[in-house]
Amino acid sequence: MEALRVMELNNSQIEFPLSWPGQMLRSLRTLCLDYCSLGTGLSSMLGHMTQLETLSLFQSRIRDDQFPAEIAQLSNLKLLDLRVESSLHPLPIGILSSLKKLEELYLGSSDHLQLGRDKQEEIGCLKEISAISNLACLQIALDDFSLLLLSLQAFDTQRLSRFNIAVDNYRGAMIDHRRNYQFRKSFKLYLSGHGDEWLKQLFDPNVTSIVKRTENLTLYLSDQSSCLRNLVPDLGENGFINLKKLCLDDGQYECLVDSTANLVARHVFENLVYMKLRLLKLKEICNGFLPPGCFNQLQGVELYSIRALQCLWKGPVKPPSLCNLISIKVEDCAQITTLFSESALKCLVKLQRIDVTYCKNLERIVLREESLTEEVLELPQLKALTLSYTNFIGFGSEDDKAVAFFDQVSLPRLELLEILGSGDGPEQLIGGKMPSGSLDNLKHVQLWECRSIRCIAKGHTVTLLQNLQALWTWDCQGIESLVDFEGLKVHNTPSEKAFEILPKLESLGLSDCSRLIHIWRNFPEGIRVFQNLRSLHVSKCPLKCLFHPPSVATMLISLEALEVYWCSEMCEVIGEEDEEVSLEDNAQHHDIGKRREIALGRTSKEFVFSRLTSLRLQALENLRSFGGSYREDYEFKFPLLTELIISYCPKLKKFSSGNLDAPLLKKVRIMPSDTENFEAPVDLKDREICPLLI
Repeated sequence: MEALRVMELNNSQIEFPLSWPGQMLRSLRTLCLDYCSLGTGLSSMLGHMTQLETLSLFQSRIRDDQFPAEIAQLSNLKLLDLRVESSLHPLPIGILSSLKKLEELYLGSSDHLQLGRDKQEEIGCLKEISAISNLACLQIALDDFSLLLLSLQAFDTQRLSRFNIAVDNYRGAMIDHRRNYQFRKSFKLYLSGHGDEWLKQLFDPNVTSIVKRTENLTLYLSDQSSCLRNLVPDLGENGFINLKKLCLDDGQYECLVDSTANLVARHVFENLVYMKLRLLKLKEICNGFLPPGCFNQLQGVELYSIRALQCLWKGPVKPPSLCNLISIKVEDCAQITTLFSESALKCLVKLQRIDVTYCKNLERIVLREESLTEEVLELPQLKALTLSYTNFIGFGSEDDKAVAFFDQVSLPRLELLEILGSGDGPEQLIGGKMPSGSLDNLKHVQLWECRSIRCIAKGHTVTLLQNLQALWTWDCQGIESLVDFEGLKVHNTPSEKAFEILPKLESLGLSDCSRLIHIWRNFPEGIRVFQNLRSLHVSKCPLKCLFHPPSVATMLISLEALEVYWCSEMCEVIGEEDEEVSLEDNAQHHDIGKRREIALGRTSKEFVFSRLTSLRLQALENLRSFGGSYREDYEFKFPLLTELIISYCPKLKKFSSGNLDAPLLKKVRIMPSDTENFEAPVDLKDREICPLLI
């Protein structure tokens, strides 16, 4: 292949002839041997490829008995990637100085390829790098800050259009071994083991010169250090105008920006896109007024274990600051009580996600201003709000008098709401002062251990949830009903279509809610619910019946799976009209129940679960009937039911009080532990009884 210009061989084990044929591959311009095991003879081969302009040995193991010093003969080389996985021998002095045309040099860290045989030769190699006149791109990781300072004395870094320089703790700096040539200007300092005397060298003009030009800055400092009180103006008097990504790990700061000293540049963090702060002693983001335009390009913020910080952004904030922020993640910040001031909230016009975890003192998202207590708080683009293990008592509540967690709030794009563990907050999730359309896009709600909530919504407020698709509650010990319809006005006439509530709800789960005795309260005439419900799971709830009033059962035209577990109070799945009537005294109320069903127009004498395919009834020790004991003349139709599982329902003597029609049901499955004592209900004895395979 005499005309071959480019060759790439990856993930290979390669042995080379000790005597390389002189004319072979001499026209090659680019050679990539990445992720390879390179045996003896590599030096002989490279010595003949004098036209080579690009050579990459990325993540390869050099097993030759010497480092391929013939690289020095590649006088046309423009790109050299020596980020090897390992080399038996160090990079000799004298090679890099021979590469006069070199423009891009990638060296990795000395843990993988050592520069020189000793410290003196390492310094010599660094001086050679400084002397490469055409060098425009450099990637290197050093394990000694003093070596960087020494190199910078003779190195004009201004000519580097791209650099990725990491110092100390190089293993941490080089965790990510992806082959990346797309970085711009990255500077990473890992100096957590050094005291103030070392850290003062951060202010060396040669270092600050790099910092000013850096687009990606990582500082990993000692939490005992006190020499760097802030970033602006102490370290970045130019306001870090070029910075796009900031990562601070460990270290002790009063603030990031101190605008009280009148030394702050006109443009502060104006191009910053992403900020990650971790394990800092930090009191506040900004001391004083946030400079105009500060953080106006910021899109993502992540905070982990920030001590002393009580609020992300407090005090006056004006656009365009924060106007491009999309995502906020806060974790294990023990002192934080509030995320934003109300003026900061007004700037968050693009915020899409808030995720707060293990912030035990967080009570609210927004701190209301006293003069604006009646103003609606709005996040127009927020799509997901997740609050886990906080002391959350309300989105913008001032005190313990709040009626609901969300009231006077507009979140029109919110799709996901997750609250796991909240404070001793209000009794309602959604309050009556929510404006129309404020939850128009809410699709998924998950509540864990929200023990103050008594109900999700009351009255007309439930109409805000018309697009809700999934609702799950776990261990919400205070919840007594999902919805209380008291106050809901239904204006439709008998000739009009029924008013639909939760028309798009597909999945409902209620688990371990020890006070949940009603799914609904004050259920009015003229409404329909659960029209689109496909999956219903109920467990460990003291419900005496599941569907009450019984008309709800006739509305389940989409239900495909029904699971009821460990509800020891449940006597029947389809309840009676009068919820106050004891189910143990059904015999006295047959006529009452029949008269009410006739009065409500339900004279069809049937319950049809047209799409139900799976029904599981487990650990229901008081269950007597699926359909209610007074409906002997009713028909219960399950045209698609193929799976029926019954386990520990000792009082279930007859599955349905009326006629059971389930043509596809051939087997009744029981748990293996029930095999000996299980007695099939009389209307299921013609089906095969078989144990469930777990």
